[in-house]
Amino acid sequence: MKRLCTAFLLALCMLQNVTAGEPFKGTFECCDFKIKLVVDLYEESINVPGMSMFGPLNGYLNGNDLYCTWYVSTVRETDDNSAIVNFSNELGSETQTVELSLKNDSTLTLRQKGGNTLKKVVGKKLQKLPSDLTFKRTK
Repeated sequence: MKRLCTAFLLALCMLQNVTAGEPFKGTFECCDFKIKLVVDLYEESINVPGMSMFGPLNGYLNGNDLYCTWYVSTVRETDDNSAIVNFSNELGSETQTVELSLKNDSTLTLRQKGGNTLKKVVGKKLQKLPSDLTFKRTK
């Protein structure tokens, strides 16, 4: 039993070290609007569901009620705690510039800076999302 507990604690420490070294890599969720953000701003390693023709990218943003899937088109990391990211929608007709800021190891904030606003489907209408969204790390 002690070996199992020790192995579990060691695995937790290793996982924490990996995420601490690459804070802009992982799966995050905004529970308020049921939006998922999957990112790896360090290399193009993520396959966007339904967009395999683009090959691996730096990430995507999607959700049940989110209008379109948005994929990361360019990344400009500004410092260790924030990055400027350009998203394009699945049709390529709209773009959005956002700033991703780390609050701590498990929380980041997405602030819409310019371009088209992110929208969700409410009934048969589109409703703008707030310009600041908070995401919690799930993986």
